[in-house]
Amino acid sequence: MKFFNKIGEAVQVWLYRVSHGVLMGRMMGFNVLLLHNVGRKSGKARVTPVGYFPHEGGYLLVASNAGRPKNPAWYYNLMSSPQTRVEILGKTIPVTAETLTGEARTKGWQQVISSAPMYARYEKMTARQIPVVFLRTN
Repeated sequence: MKFFNKIGEAVQVWLYRVSHGVLMGRMMGFNVLLLHNVGRKSGKARVTPVGYFPHEGGYLLVASNAGRPKNPAWYYNLMSSPQTRVEILGKTIPVTAETLTGEARTKGWQQVISSAPMYARYEKMTARQIPVVFLRTN
């Protein structure tokens, strides 16, 4: 199954790139970017399609992993190497990632669930606090 997920993700990345985000640029009602990250254990470069929300000075990502008990791998990779880049609609943008905490997380989370209520359902499915990541444009 993991093999087929990798193939599907590779196809999604390819379609996104060749169409400059026209194809695969929206998923489940929200925008998708391509997140560059480096495997914290493998050191391999990766590109992951992730839903995002515009936010003043950058973008918000939600490490929901569909409410599963663990954060997605891209989150750990990103926290290990927070200086990275994203591709949005054919443009490559350098960013710095940080996990929001306190009031900043509360405000970011409210922005997310007002745009995509499914994240509130994911929150109820897991015991962990779902990380909200701010990608500050450099």
